[in-house]
Parts: sequence; structure tokens; C-alpha cells
Amino acid sequence: MAKTSSNTLPWEYRDALGYDGLPIDEELAKSIVLDVGVDAQNKLGDTPLSTASMLGRVEMVEWLLDCGPAVDLVAPGGRGRTPLIWACEQKRLPVVKVLVNAGANLETVDDWGNTPLANNFINCFADPFPIAEFLIAHGGIVTPRVFDLGSERDRSRFAVLIGSQLLDAEPVSGTSPSTDGS
Repeated sequence: MAKTSSNTLPWEYRDALGYDGLPIDEELAKSIVLDVGVDAQNKLGDTPLSTASMLGRVEMVEWLLDCGPAVDLVAPGGRGRTPLIWACEQKRLPVVKVLVNAGANLETVDDWGNTPLANNFINCFADPFPIAEFLIAHGGIVTPRVFDLGSERDRSRFAVLIGSQLLDAEPVSGTSPSTDGS
């Protein structure tokens, strides 16, 4: 088991997980975590779990969850971003699946009020629909923000996803569109 501490997570951990195209060395990453603790953080609010989630390192995420950090851990300075939010933002579906299956909160919000599902549709350079489909199937709520983002991305595909062909009308502020077909 990795110890818990208030030590600083060194940048070398991110490098060991292949940040910026570097070679991946998960054994080095694990040894760093064993040295500094599963709840270590850096000044940017990164933790071992949020970093592994952001970079899409499924095996590392699974190992870390076995070591005991809370699945929704957000370090001070982390801007409210849970590991699930990071995985959604970076379009890391395999990691999203692991985190959701480990009990990650689908409706947590970051400092900007965005849920994991909303973050999935922000700054899309990759297809957000596989993650959106998974999250909605597992209880993710289509909030007005999600409705707007999903509709903006691909209106007809989003309509099919939420089970409605009638997206001509915008949702009333503060409500979400019907997803039960009524």
C-alpha cells in the first residue's frame, strides 16, 4: 500500500507516465507514489490519480485506486477537477470506465460549474460522443449546459444520443430537455 502524506508530487511523476511524448515507465511512477504518497500534490493541484487519469494510463489508475485515494479526490489548487473530469476533458474513455465503475461522482462540478459530461464537450479535438454515451447510460444528467454543448457540437447526433429528435426548441433556462421521449 502506498503511504499517505502531504508531500509534493514531483514533475518526474508526470514524465514517467509519458507526458509530452516521453517514454512511459509505470514502475518509476509507482515508486514515486510509494515515496511521496497517494495524496501528494503539486502546486498546480495535480495528484497521482488526476495525472494518471488525464494521461489515460488505465493500469496506473487501477493501481492507484487499489492504493486508496478517494476516487473523487481534488487537491487544493485543482480547480475542482476530479480525476473523472480530467479523463472526460482529455477523452480517455477507458479511464472514464474505470473511474465510473469505482464510484466516481458523475455530477460533481469543477470551479466553472461544469460536470464531467459537460467537460467532455468542451474543447473537442476528439469525438466526445463515446464518453457522452457511456456517462448518460450510467446516469449522467443532461443539464442545460450539457444540452447546449452537445447540440452545438453535433445537433442531430446529440438528439439521437439523448433520445429526442426534437431539438429545434432550446431548453428553457434552468431546465433540462426531456430525455424520456415525452
